[in-house]
Amino acid sequence: MRRRYLYGGRKMQKAGNEQYLLMPYSGQSNIVAGTYYLAVASEGMNPSSPYLGTNSSSYTLTSYGPLGVTNIGVVDNTGVTDIIVTNSNKAGQLSAFQFVVPPNTLSMELHLENRVGNPNMLLRVDNQLTGGSDSYGVDGGQGYTWSSQTLINIANPVATNYTLMVQAVASGGDASYRLRIHALGPLPVAFDGGVSPITNQPAGTWQYFVINVPANALGWDLRINGATNGNPYLYVCRDQSPSQSNLYGWTPQYSATWPSGYQWGPIMTGRRIITITTVFTGTGRYWRWAWATRCRRGPTSWA
Repeated sequence: MRRRYLYGGRKMQKAGNEQYLLMPYSGQSNIVAGTYYLAVASEGMNPSSPYLGTNSSSYTLTSYGPLGVTNIGVVDNTGVTDIIVTNSNKAGQLSAFQFVVPPNTLSMELHLENRVGNPNMLLRVDNQLTGGSDSYGVDGGQGYTWSSQTLINIANPVATNYTLMVQAVASGGDASYRLRIHALGPLPVAFDGGVSPITNQPAGTWQYFVINVPANALGWDLRINGATNGNPYLYVCRDQSPSQSNLYGWTPQYSATWPSGYQWGPIMTGRRIITITTVFTGTGRYWRWAWATRCRRGPTSWA
């Protein structure tokens, strides 16, 4: 008798418990209705290909229905309080969270702290579920916009609903973690003689400042002095918070005006003084922020 091979479906095989998650495929709002079949094959104990092992297997099969989505609330755009969730996942498992970003949120950070195993964050804007970064035991899901194992930074986030998936990468075993969502606001700095010292800014995080430039300014001298430990970066943007995804670059040597929304940087400060002196026309609010993502020896301090 000739063997007949059937393709499709999903095979899973690892030590310990298993789980399978089917989500709507890209562009679909729900999974396809119908009859689905599941087979569990017992290999016995200590199998050695091509032979099965001995004795029998015992387990409990459970269908939990739709994936539960946890609503974790509204981000505090003042940054006074954080959204904090402590959770654990089995190896390969996805957990789904949804939250709301209100208007006038300058920036937000999503932290994955106290990590055990290898959990990973996947984030998108809307109420759709993302696929996993680890495809083991997962089919379907929409694409994600941001992903990280530790920190996601979003400048100028859209005020709407967000969906966050946290997956325990199967090869890392069971995972536990603390999710923390924190909104950032700017520190005001006076245009003429304003100083704001920063101590121990963690690597990978951002600090925002707002400076109002008066109408009669003939130039602007902006400095970072005494940077220690890490290598902070400096960005300056007119009328909105700077962002790595800002498509509108601005260079002072080629322009006498600074259009709204245009950005200068990144400027690597290193561990030295950096001075920006420029002449331009127009007034407005200018945001500057330091980025310590390339700190090699811990947190950054500067003035």
